[in-house]
Amino acid sequence: MPDQSTLQTVLLSALLPGLGQWVAGQRAKGAAFGCTALGILAWLAIVIFGPLSVRSGVSQLMLGITYGLVWIPAVLDAARGGSSAQPTSLSTHPWYVMFMVLMVGAMAIPLVWQSRLSRRAKIAWSVVGIVNTLLALLMLVVVGPIAEQWLREASGALEPPR
Repeated sequence: MPDQSTLQTVLLSALLPGLGQWVAGQRAKGAAFGCTALGILAWLAIVIFGPLSVRSGVSQLMLGITYGLVWIPAVLDAARGGSSAQPTSLSTHPWYVMFMVLMVGAMAIPLVWQSRLSRRAKIAWSVVGIVNTLLALLMLVVVGPIAEQWLREASGALEPPR
């Protein structure tokens, strides 16, 4: 049976990935999991509660799955008792790190720097994360309203005259 501190770490990580690691004193690991999870939750909040033009069931499903891909390694790491300062092996794989950067942008940068990528690759993927976030914001703020207006005009042209 796990000891009390391991159980607490698991429960905190289940509540928010990285929180258990942070409380257990593993700040870098907690930041890596936590920032990534918070980035996903922020985007999820936008596609659930944001303007109607950005709400999408497909986006909600994709972000939910992506959140699970952060939640599972964080909880497994906590269940291991956080025996090492490095994140779990899944969260250090380059393909996993790149996927997270592409999905949540700059919020995954702490995960990049905890990974097994080379220093040059870490810098490059950090830049990709920042650019990805800026492009996503541009899409929401500028392109979204233009596309919504275009769709309204197009759907109005298809309505029968009254």
